Amino acid sequence: MKLKKLLTLSMMCSVALVGCASSDASSTTSNNTTSSSSSDDSSSSSSSSADTSSSTPSLVVYSNSATEGRGEWVAEKASEAGFDISIVSGGGAEITERLIIEKNSPIADVVWGPSAVECEKLKSENVLVEINPSWGADVDPAYSDPEGYYWAIALQPLGYAYDTSIISADEIANITDITQLASMYPGQYQMHPLSGGTAKNTLASILVRYADPNGEYGVSEEGWEVAKQYIQNGYMTTTGEAYWENVVNGQMPFVSMWGSGMLLNETEYNADFEFIYAESGLPILVEQLAVVEGTDNYDTAQAFVEWFGSAEIQAQFSLAFGTTPAHPDALAVAPDNVLDLMSKVTPQVVDWGLVAQYQDAWVEKVSLEFLY
Repeated sequence: MKLKKLLTLSMMCSVALVGCASSDASSTTSNNTTSSSSSDDSSSSSSSSADTSSSTPSLVVYSNSATEGRGEWVAEKASEAGFDISIVSGGGAEITERLIIEKNSPIADVVWGPSAVECEKLKSENVLVEINPSWGADVDPAYSDPEGYYWAIALQPLGYAYDTSIISADEIANITDITQLASMYPGQYQMHPLSGGTAKNTLASILVRYADPNGEYGVSEEGWEVAKQYIQNGYMTTTGEAYWENVVNGQMPFVSMWGSGMLLNETEYNADFEFIYAESGLPILVEQLAVVEGTDNYDTAQAFVEWFGSAEIQAQFSLAFGTTPAHPDALAVAPDNVLDLMSKVTPQVVDWGLVAQYQDAWVEKVSLEFLY
């Protein structure tokens, strides 16, 4: 029955899900459903390996962080550790919505990548089950759920990236806030569709600065006007568009991006990419790992979380994809470019409670009133 439902989901997701890495799909990766499965007949010397017997059940992992080769890497490493997983890749909002729809008959066993805002929605809908991975005690408790329903594995700063060979230091010095792009570079900064976490949380990072309890959806009139100018003067990317090509050829020199995505494509394009470091700081999203309530494979799902979130695996993942691990032992051996990036980032102070309360309404208002 579960296999039948998974096949049905795969067909539906190939139409409905828009991928994002904590966010939006890379131009080099399909953002339709990505399912990667591997056999469990190989063994690993790691102490965190799963039971490799033929009785080990397959796991379905929903993720908004599986693009740009990440999903394939995890599936391969998981197979070596004795897990058999299938990854369904999509945008954070789509995955969250689908998990809520499916909560009475869950298909997924594990959720990898959504932010705390999305995980709070899942938690409030009783979609997640409490777990207690051993590595959780080593991670800053501010990043994870204090009740144990979701656990932090990676930090992702969000910002606007540019090629330093295209945009000079003098030009960047004149930009103290990303909202200035609307007047200084109209039509030249690339935003992602609001279905993805990167776009939704970048918008939120603007609106929270204009919080007003008497304003529409908790935002002042000034804030909505700033958001309107930001949205209407930017360029919205489309599915599969090579937005990094637009950056390096100077056609549209700025792109909204998450930290590891910038570092990974910096290597891909042999370029020197940087963020605009706004005076307000950069919002930091924390990618989470959780187990779905009602899974038939709770023990295996928890074992997968134990393995994937461990310092050993997160360190390897960081070396491969430029992520910033939440686990301090993994961060200590992260690549130099990751450490250099995070040394420049000042975290923006964001009222994530306000974001969780109004984000859906914000996205709906912007979609209906500002997009054309």
